[in-house]
Amino acid sequence: PTFASLCGFTVPKDRHIDGIDQTELLLGKRETGREFFYFNKAGVRRGKWKYLRANAFFHGYAVEDDRPKVEELYDLEADLGERNNLAGKHPKILAELRALTSELEAEK
Repeated sequence: PTFASLCGFTVPKDRHIDGIDQTELLLGKRETGREFFYFNKAGVRRGKWKYLRANAFFHGYAVEDDRPKVEELYDLEADLGERNNLAGKHPKILAELRALTSELEAEK
């Protein structure tokens, strides 16, 4: 959608196009790209928070097989290496991101 917009084309509405128009970000009219980033069948990142489902997979590969098979929540501003799972300390954020992940998967 971004390149179509930059070239002056209209993206067809009669089909699903994978992507989001980021033209305003590239042209400096907006400071952020997206409100969240979805990891297909694995979880979501919103702001400083990253949520991973238990048994998360990326492109058919398990996310580090030695990780515990539990839901994970990380504050990436304080823990970029994802070492301190905060799922038990922030149940509201965990529930919000779990719901967002499910909502995004239902749209696919």
